[in-house]
Amino acid sequence: AAHPGVDIALREGNSDDLVADVRSGELDLALVGLASRTPAGLESMVVIDERIVAAVPAEHPLAAQKDATLAEVCEYPIVALPPGTGIRAVFDRDCAGGGLSPSITLQASAPDAVADLATRGLGVGILSRSMAEFYGDRLVAIELTDSHTAALLALVWRSAMSPALAELVGIATTSFSESS
Repeated sequence: AAHPGVDIALREGNSDDLVADVRSGELDLALVGLASRTPAGLESMVVIDERIVAAVPAEHPLAAQKDATLAEVCEYPIVALPPGTGIRAVFDRDCAGGGLSPSITLQASAPDAVADLATRGLGVGILSRSMAEFYGDRLVAIELTDSHTAALLALVWRSAMSPALAELVGIATTSFSESS
């Protein structure tokens, strides 16, 4: 082992909490959803940069449209991730910018659950484009013409790194660069 005594553990949580844990030193590295580039005081590497979409089953009235405005989407109940997640931050920011107050009737802690609830017709799902496309056999992705903030998936860490973390960040950078 190149770095004896190093433990790698997986912890799930919302993005805001994980970023706070990296800042405090409780975590060395986190994969988080963001609504903007690097959180203040941290370093980051963007893994995915994409827009959010509305996701609806084929029988939903919006499904016949290729795109929609946020106002059109907000006429329906919304299913979304909870506050503190990158996709939700993008949606909230874009709605606030348009003076909209969406009716978020259901929140789910994972994108898969949002997709499942939307598939069941319980609301318009707000997802990243790739997640909506993953469920393309059950959901139609509707472009949001006035959503201009990218949802980011990024690795974040503090500037001061241990040798083991520096190596892990280097490996991640190489791996994600090769897969893009």
